[in-house]
Amino acid sequence: MARARECVERRLRVNRRLGDRLPEAVALLVLAEVLTAAGDFDAAVETVMRAMAEFDALGDGQGRAEAERLAHELQKRRELRR
Repeated sequence: MARARECVERRLRVNRRLGDRLPEAVALLVLAEVLTAAGDFDAAVETVMRAMAEFDALGDGQGRAEAERLAHELQKRRELRR
C-alpha cells in the first residue's frame, strides 16, 4: 500500500507543477481511495474533500459524484470504527 501511495503522490506533484487541474483532481480521488484501503480514514476524508473542491471548480459533475460516493463510504466506515 505504501508503494501505491508514493506513486499517486508523485503523480499529484507532477500534475500540480504542470497546472493540470483535472488530472490533479483525479489523482486526489485515487489517493483518497488508497488512503481508505490503508485504513487512514482521516487523511482520506481530507483528501476526498480536496478532490470534491477541484471537481466543483472544474464543473466536473461526474468527478464530483464519484468523490461524493467515496465520501459516503468513508462516513460509513468511520461510524463502524466507533
